[in-house]
Amino acid sequence: MSTPTSQPNSLSAMTTITSAMFIIGILLALYQGDSALDGVNKVIFQSAKDAVTLALNLVGIMTFWLGVSKILEDASVLKNLANLLSPIICAIFPSIPKGHIAISSMTLNIAANMLGLGNASTPLGLKAMKDLQTLNAKPHTATDAMCMFLAINTSSVTILPLGVMSVLAASNASNPSKIILPSIITTSISTSVAIFAAIACRHVWSRYFSAKDEESGQENFGSKVSLSNNGLGEVTSGDEQDLPRMSLGGKLCLAIVPVAMIIVAANVVVRQSFSLEATLIPLILLTVICTGLAKGVNVYESLIEGGKEGFNVALKIIPFLVVIMVAISVFRESGALTPISQAISYGLGFIVDIPSQVVPMALIRPLSGSGAFAYFTNLAQNAPDAYETYLAGIMQGSSETTFYVLSLYFGSVGVSKLRYALIPALLADLAAAIASCVVGAVCWNLIF
Repeated sequence: MSTPTSQPNSLSAMTTITSAMFIIGILLALYQGDSALDGVNKVIFQSAKDAVTLALNLVGIMTFWLGVSKILEDASVLKNLANLLSPIICAIFPSIPKGHIAISSMTLNIAANMLGLGNASTPLGLKAMKDLQTLNAKPHTATDAMCMFLAINTSSVTILPLGVMSVLAASNASNPSKIILPSIITTSISTSVAIFAAIACRHVWSRYFSAKDEESGQENFGSKVSLSNNGLGEVTSGDEQDLPRMSLGGKLCLAIVPVAMIIVAANVVVRQSFSLEATLIPLILLTVICTGLAKGVNVYESLIEGGKEGFNVALKIIPFLVVIMVAISVFRESGALTPISQAISYGLGFIVDIPSQVVPMALIRPLSGSGAFAYFTNLAQNAPDAYETYLAGIMQGSSETTFYVLSLYFGSVGVSKLRYALIPALLADLAAAIASCVVGAVCWNLIF
């Protein structure tokens, strides 16, 4: 009789975290009485409903953007991009074979995050996790590559925090773009912390926990994926077809892209009616479609084929989202964040000057993306040019919803044993909170 592999011998990190949130939240609500219990009752049902709604809303987004990713794959753009960035990616992810499709998927996801394309980056990240899972000999256990990829994702590599800029602009802030420079510096710090923390955790884990953990055998990928050497020192997956030379029609299709750029530039100069946030995604989509047509790709078929997995992935992640969102909502509604906020404010006070209005942002951001965005929006609407709003905007633009990302990405491939994935992610959150205040204070005083 075989032993179920999905049942862990000890409590997993997510079990400990979610259980603690439920227990602390419910006990605090019981202590406070009927009003707190009524609030907890409401958020239990509402957050479960919101989690399912969120997952279903992701169906359309994932279906479309995974189709767009398939166009890039069929047009060999992913392969060329992976080859270009392979020295950097291979140094960070030594267990992934050079030229593997996971490198391309991760590169696209990171690029989308850097441009602030949240809706587009999520399906690309889910695809990257699926590609990484092909190298995983123990499907229920996170690999070193998965832990590193999650660390980079939760540290939120961002060059253009478009969401923050749009909120500041809508709130009539005097200069919404002033958030860009400190966000770039802060996210660079948090991402560096995440990468080095993941490397350190990998070495510690392999030295002290490898026998118990029986790591997922990243060197044993032969049974999971077919790899071949193309004679150029690169390993590729799957069958490759030589694409025909670009025809005159293909060149004309590709020429549409610079024409679109000229139109945008002309409108900016003459009408001043184009914003970066409104223009970026349509231009990316136009570029992808024109590139696919120029390379002879059947764009419609690629969109359909690449988008088929969207519905199945969305259904698969519903239980993970429901559990984590209900746990976070109960914890927050019970008022448990208040004493923790005060303790963190006191503790960080020895390191950095963090205004009391910004402390809740640092706590909510890793737990709830919508909650953090709503909190920042409220600050911006009340005082768009205030120093506290400025710091909260940097924090919003340079960090990610850690627990949501962990649940979503690992849940999409059925990984239940996170190993050390949470450690570098939380260290990156802490680094982002501290760096936001330090960098924000320097930029506020010296530049603005």
